[in-house]
Amino acid sequence: MKNNGFFSIYALMWLNIVTIAAVLIIASAVSLKNAKQNMLLYDAQIASIYRTKERLSQMKQCMIDIEQNYTQEDTDTEFEIDTDGKEVFKDADKENETKIELEFDRQAQEAACISKPETFIYHDIRISIEYDEESCMIHLNNKQLQLSYSISDESINDLVYISVK
Repeated sequence: MKNNGFFSIYALMWLNIVTIAAVLIIASAVSLKNAKQNMLLYDAQIASIYRTKERLSQMKQCMIDIEQNYTQEDTDTEFEIDTDGKEVFKDADKENETKIELEFDRQAQEAACISKPETFIYHDIRISIEYDEESCMIHLNNKQLQLSYSISDESINDLVYISVK
């Protein structure tokens, strides 16, 4: 009888050790799964920042092209040729109207360069980016980030977490 009690306590001690080990393994697996999900989210944030950086260079090139077209049209409209074949300044009212129309056209073209939103998937995380003149909103599934940038020097100034659900 004394031996049966010893073996029972010994068996319960081993059962306790196995149970603790199983709980630790399960907790470890859960934390690894959470870590993997968090790493995918961080990777998606980095991917969205790199995409924004690439888009900044495209925006800058588009702005340069618009500026070149604008200055070329502006120089083309300063003079007109009179009946004698000499260049003379255009009528001031026509020139002002033309400049206003060109400015509106230029602003519309710049807005079209900047405001094209985009959406893509990165490792089962849906990323959508809405661009503005000085910042963009990045939506990563249930997280929202605001990225401030400067188009002229293609630099990213700030990254702020707006909401986390």
